[in-house]
Amino acid sequence: MSRAVTLESSRRNCRAAFNLSGDPAVERINRHGGLELRYPRLAYVDGEADPWRQAGPHSTQAHQQHRASTATEPFILIEGGVHHWDSNGVFANQTTADLPPLAVKKAQAAEIEFVEAWLEEWKAEKGGQTAGAKLQRPL
Repeated sequence: MSRAVTLESSRRNCRAAFNLSGDPAVERINRHGGLELRYPRLAYVDGEADPWRQAGPHSTQAHQQHRASTATEPFILIEGGVHHWDSNGVFANQTTADLPPLAVKKAQAAEIEFVEAWLEEWKAEKGGQTAGAKLQRPL
């Protein structure tokens, strides 16, 4: 990562882009578990080479950095991946046998699976039924 990316340069960018004037209230997140934060339907999908990785539960400093990924609590680390690799996608005319990479394709398939499970759970709750076993299955 460039030495030009500093805490101050990041603050300046966030303030300009999001009209933020104060420092982040890190203690508000840390109160809920910090790097160990987990909650149903809170998905963590990070790239192995994501510059923000060390700020979240996939950090090498996290005690649970290798926890199991389930549809209820998705926890996916994309091998060799970078920030937003799974969400930005590629145009149809750019898709090849190697693009997007297999690790990204697997992450995207898991994302579809857990969102479908969440929707199934929501529909079951709205209809007074119990949700299926999809939520407990590993991704």
